[in-house]
Amino acid sequence: MGDAFSRDRPWREYAVVVLDVETTGLDPAAGDRVIELAAVRFGPSGEIEGSVVSRVDPGRPIPAEATEINGITDAMVADAPKFAEPWARVLELFGESRSLAVACAYSAAFDRGFLRAEHVRAFPESLVPFGLRIQWLDPLVWIREIARYEKGQGRHNLGIACER
Repeated sequence: MGDAFSRDRPWREYAVVVLDVETTGLDPAAGDRVIELAAVRFGPSGEIEGSVVSRVDPGRPIPAEATEINGITDAMVADAPKFAEPWARVLELFGESRSLAVACAYSAAFDRGFLRAEHVRAFPESLVPFGLRIQWLDPLVWIREIARYEKGQGRHNLGIACER
């Protein structure tokens, strides 16, 4: 199979690491932080090869507006590790070269933006920021295309997309 990502290789031959984050807000550039991180690695044949699920101490209070959306409170992250610890375990899911696993996130730009900002904070000495060598899949892109032909509200909602 080789050791580098190739657009000529079918994506089903790669492992896929599905990622999701919960955050204190919508903008990592404004200081919003990750408060929960989850990742599951699926091998090329679909078997689960590893997972990481962790609350994360953001080092700042969680706004009430964020808690209303994700249900995570300050008390729930009080004893949680800082981002670097669970993130290091997530990076292990990608493997040594990080080129034989594809990242997948629903609305990937959101998750990728937060993960990149947190990675830079956690590992400022890193020469290659997370994401530059990793290929991404975003099911929302497909859902938006499919939903063009459907009527109704919430057609991009993850739950509705899964039912589809």
